[in-house]
Amino acid sequence: MNKHELKLRGMNMNAIAAAQAILHLPLIFGQGIAEPTGGDVPAYVINNIPVSHAGINLYTIETDVDKVSLSKWGEFTHPYLMVGMPSVSGKVRLMISLVDKTNYVLVMGVKLNEDQHGPSYPYWQPVCWTPRQKNDSKLNAGERMFHALLMHMFSLESETDTYDNDDDIEFEWMPSKNCKPVFEKIFENQ
Repeated sequence: MNKHELKLRGMNMNAIAAAQAILHLPLIFGQGIAEPTGGDVPAYVINNIPVSHAGINLYTIETDVDKVSLSKWGEFTHPYLMVGMPSVSGKVRLMISLVDKTNYVLVMGVKLNEDQHGPSYPYWQPVCWTPRQKNDSKLNAGERMFHALLMHMFSLESETDTYDNDDDIEFEWMPSKNCKPVFEKIFENQ
């Protein structure tokens, strides 16, 4: 197996890790990753604005994330992106896509730690989208979408819910500047 084939194989593991740890979509043996079943109703409401999530809603605009212009929004390390014995950490990069003319789209690039898992290409996928608002910005829309991403990841139902844990955000999750305030809002013990 050459290096390219090895990285493609690793990218498939990144897709499985993203589906399970971030999207909460089950892996069905013989079929692959299950599709979301939540219909068209947006998954969350953040600051009175609807936000859809790929773990609940099906994204209907075709986006080839390798070929579109993406603006970096933030990143964080997921300490147990692939749950196991031991779990494998990974980096989640967040980009904003403006290809959809009616929505801001948060695209995630997920890559398991190569020291623990081996070489791979990142797995890219739209994860959240929200309607563009008058006087909105990529920064504000990104914060809304990232809030919804964390709500789904930690199984929170309301934007005011918090996640009770003892994780040290900076040490274990290593959020970027844009991600950190949303983590602090979600993590109760900070």
